Amino acid sequence: MDEQRPQIGVEALRIPNRIPLYQHDGRRGCGSQGKEHDCGQGSARLRGERLLTWGLLARAYLWLGMLEATAAMAAFFFVLNGGGWHYGETLAPTAPLYLEATTACLAAIVVMQVVNVFLCRDERRSAFAFGLASNPLLLWGIAIELLLLFAIVYTPLGQALFGTAPLSAAAWLFMLPFAAVMVALEEGRKAVARACWPHA
Repeated sequence: MDEQRPQIGVEALRIPNRIPLYQHDGRRGCGSQGKEHDCGQGSARLRGERLLTWGLLARAYLWLGMLEATAAMAAFFFVLNGGGWHYGETLAPTAPLYLEATTACLAAIVVMQVVNVFLCRDERRSAFAFGLASNPLLLWGIAIELLLLFAIVYTPLGQALFGTAPLSAAAWLFMLPFAAVMVALEEGRKAVARACWPHA
């Protein structure tokens, strides 16, 4: 087929598969935080505790994952609508507008994951309780991730290999409020958890 509709349901279902589960468990990064932060205190896994729990799954997919999915789909339709697309209109899989919209979806996931990895350094403590430079490996990982993303989005080789298209500055700016909302909501959840269950 030469044409296809923007696959709303398919794109939505793909999003959770692009979100690495390990980034939702901040306790796994404790080894490189530094002793002064003691990030495992009160949240480190106890002997015999399962690594994968229903609480972790709920937080990862029903809370943080849904916030990321919302940002990704919003960016997808922001680009489509900005390009003059209307619901029901068909687009070729290689149409520049469709490629730009799917690229925005991918970029939004990465942006939200960068925020998410800071939020998930501890399940209860605020992300602001840790110094930005307290985990150099984390910063290096984020820098490499962003460099790869920009290579995928803006280089001819990346575009050919991954089927992407360059994004405008407006598309990037559109994603930032979603990242800010995610920080506010997750920090609020942590504050409530600390107030209601101080010894958990």
